[in-house]
Amino acid sequence: MQDLGTTLGKSYGEGKVIVGESYTNNTYNPYGIVVGQESKGFSKNSIAGVDTVTSIWQMENPVFDDYGTLTDSVVRSFSGKGHANILDVSAMAFLEGDFSELTGESVTTNHFTGYGMQDLGTTLGKSYGEGKVIVGESYTNNTYNPYGIVVGQESKGFSKNSIAGVDTVTSIWQMENPVFDDYGTLTDSVVRSFSGKGHANILDVSAMAFLEATSRN
Repeated sequence: MQDLGTTLGKSYGEGKVIVGESYTNNTYNPYGIVVGQESKGFSKNSIAGVDTVTSIWQMENPVFDDYGTLTDSVVRSFSGKGHANILDVSAMAFLEGDFSELTGESVTTNHFTGYGMQDLGTTLGKSYGEGKVIVGESYTNNTYNPYGIVVGQESKGFSKNSIAGVDTVTSIWQMENPVFDDYGTLTDSVVRSFSGKGHANILDVSAMAFLEATSRN
């Protein structure tokens, strides 16, 4: 019966440039069925010619069915500037304080079918200014085919600022006409935005309307 299963992964960009790494460690019951999982990783980019960690992520609250299939999970991510290089992804910490300037955070909720195919993926994101002040929020909801490949996406959000000491929505945006290739990679999109004065506060970005009449300049 399997009692150990660890995976080290690398994500590549063009020319096999490493743009991310991941680590997964399964926990098994005495019958070799997966009952738990640790999963984490990071993304990186070339900043001023130096490989630089730009975001870190970690899976939380994974749920497995009686057969060891992952059915639900939450993935939390932090992004920003000034993170130290990560030499060993299996030993990496997951701390927002490891960024000298934290610029964003997101939480993605996932669901998978009994066949292990993803059929739900929604992300709530926050953009931060200095002192972790929220300067924007976003919502993304993917549509999947029966094989777990992304075929569509709703994405929208807003920016805000402190106007006369009050948190105020200053612009709203929405993605239109997204195009995905056969592998589920977004290849083209249009993002429309309205900005102005007098927009009502947005309490739930996932339910926000996208109407120019709600922002007047």
